[in-house]
Amino acid sequence: MNKKKTSVINKIFIAICLIFFIISLTQNTYFVGEEKIDSVGSNGLIALLFGWMFMFDLKVIPWLANPLILISLICILKNRIKRAKIFGLIALLCGLSFLLFDNIIVNEGGTEKPITGYDIGYFLWIMSLSTNFLGIMISDYLNPNNCNENNIV
Repeated sequence: MNKKKTSVINKIFIAICLIFFIISLTQNTYFVGEEKIDSVGSNGLIALLFGWMFMFDLKVIPWLANPLILISLICILKNRIKRAKIFGLIALLCGLSFLLFDNIIVNEGGTEKPITGYDIGYFLWIMSLSTNFLGIMISDYLNPNNCNENNIV
């Protein structure tokens, strides 16, 4: 497949990835207790804006998927598919790691409550991360020689 067609495929997957990501920001992400909460972490946008506050806790690992997917998308646009593949895979694994946590901080005082379920925002976010990685793999499969790995990210 020629480079132009691969570029179009990359742009389509990037667009789908960004659509899932943006929609996920408008949705609730998880349940705490018996009901949805509207404090830090419940809404996708709030989780994105305040997730970095867990920097000194392992709960920052899922949030790291956000900058990693951004780096992956930049690598795709710069035709650095091998690097995009690495960053995309790590982003997906970081996002999935949220399933490993039993509790989440729900207020400024550091109160933790058990996570009892996941809402559509979380699944849309995972779809975004998965679409990014799937697009990279398809692009690499269709045109394995399209990589320009000589430059630094």
